[in-house]
Amino acid sequence: MALSVESIIRNQGAIPATISCLDGRFLVGMTSKEIETLAKVEKAAKISRRDLAVVSSRGMTGGTTIAGTMILAHMVGYVVLSLY
Repeated sequence: MALSVESIIRNQGAIPATISCLDGRFLVGMTSKEIETLAKVEKAAKISRRDLAVVSSRGMTGGTTIAGTMILAHMVGYVVLSLY
């Protein structure tokens, strides 16, 4: 599903940046291989803003919630939501 959504985003002229954590390393803009790896994890963590330090320090893998996604996107300078 994630790869299909990324394709739709590209077809609309935007650049997708799927965000998650693999083995304690946060990724902002994942490769297809990284997305497939995440999809195969049996016990992936649900990572919110409050979980970032714990997940990273324990080398965990998981997907980010909206809160986790927004803080990580902000940290790398992406604007996720604009109220213009």
